[in-house]
Amino acid sequence: MKREGGDTVLSAVFVDYDNIYMSLRRKSEEAAKQFAKDAPNWLRGIENGSLITATNGVLGTAKRRIVMNRCYGNPVPRRNAHDNSTDMTSFPFIRHHFLRSGFEVVDCPPLTAQLKNSSDIRMVMDLRDYLTHPTYFDEFIILSGDADFTPVLHRLRQHARRTVIYANDHTAVPYTAICDGEVREADLIALLLGGQDTVVEGASPATLAAPHLHQQAPRQAPSAAVIRSEIIGEVVATIRASATAVPLEALADRAVRSLGLEKTTGTGWAGAGSFRELLRQSLPAEIRLTDQPPYSAYDPRRHDLTPTPVVVHAATPPALEPPRQQPMPVQHDETPRQEVLRQESQPIEQLYEPAPRQVAPPLAQPSALAPAAPVARAQDAYRDEIPAVAKRAPGVEPARPSMGSSVATRAPSQPV
Repeated sequence: MKREGGDTVLSAVFVDYDNIYMSLRRKSEEAAKQFAKDAPNWLRGIENGSLITATNGVLGTAKRRIVMNRCYGNPVPRRNAHDNSTDMTSFPFIRHHFLRSGFEVVDCPPLTAQLKNSSDIRMVMDLRDYLTHPTYFDEFIILSGDADFTPVLHRLRQHARRTVIYANDHTAVPYTAICDGEVREADLIALLLGGQDTVVEGASPATLAAPHLHQQAPRQAPSAAVIRSEIIGEVVATIRASATAVPLEALADRAVRSLGLEKTTGTGWAGAGSFRELLRQSLPAEIRLTDQPPYSAYDPRRHDLTPTPVVVHAATPPALEPPRQQPMPVQHDETPRQEVLRQESQPIEQLYEPAPRQVAPPLAQPSALAPAAPVARAQDAYRDEIPAVAKRAPGVEPARPSMGSSVATRAPSQPV
């Protein structure tokens, strides 16, 4: 909901750290370092308007109040291309400066094999959320030179909000044509290299660029030789206390934690440019560096870098064993079901084949039998005995004897 009246402009600042830092680093290494560690200085320049140049709109003279500021960065350390060492000004090593300056820090790790982080899409999502926030933000300041934010500027203009962007020599024209103001890279570098801790209200960028204006008493900073001796002393003590060679990354991290960013990365490693170059120039003779990455520092008197040979023992042949006797297969009688299955698997012609006809042996010929003489004698006796039997038992019929057997008679039946 839009506020009624009021002479204060409520602003929200969104900082793409990696985009701004790499852009400044191409122009000035020192300016990039000051941007990383001295956020309150340039943030005040934005708040009082000294770093903002009006382009396509009238910014007015109303007082600006920054009520929300967020910084987006990659939490994975970068590596220097020339020596593969860790860049100690990458976001994970300077994020505490933004936290101490009142920024809300948002970590955006890389999500692809090309190590591209998601800072831009996170910023777009937050811009869309703050557009409908209960607090009506009059102005959105996007510190990024990425022209992918052009559609976001169109949407903000549709809602009648003021927009300010970061512009360098390579910023796309469609991106700058839609904004109301710019934080130009040349003005930011002039402020960062001017060494000013405070910015005068209403001062213009041209005034800030003049080195003789608004000078303050120089700070008593230790010399490069003193800082170099402190760093080397910390490194040598760490190497001598270690039982093995120490990687340069571990030594650099130990130095930063012990001496702070002001004396290490803030001074460009005592003017050497990189941590490895500082060690190469200033390490004592008894401490050496390896020639191939990953680089390490070691003491030849205590640390042995000879790779341990790998002993390969020949495999012992297995003892010969007598051949094992194979068990004889056990024959099992077929069960009734197995018999049925076996018969079903046979062709139907084999199952219903008729049995062969059996022929009875021929009967013996009569010549093979006993001689017929006794039979003839029995028949004669039968004829002779019939009259005698009939005489003894009238009414009784004698039984006919069978051939080859004796004559049998049956007793007469008794009267009832």
